[in-house]
Amino acid sequence: MARHQRRSRGADSGGYWYHQPRGQPHPAVHDTRFHERLLATLARATGTGLP
Repeated sequence: MARHQRRSRGADSGGYWYHQPRGQPHPAVHDTRFHERLLATLARATGTGLP
């Protein structure tokens, strides 16, 4: 079994992988205000908002 397949799924959430090693997500991932501003900007640019 490959090394990455031995981990439990629960221990793998909240990160990302780049060529197998686990990396830390960008701080904006946890920034709710950034998400809201991004979605508002995209809605204005496309004319399509999310429900």
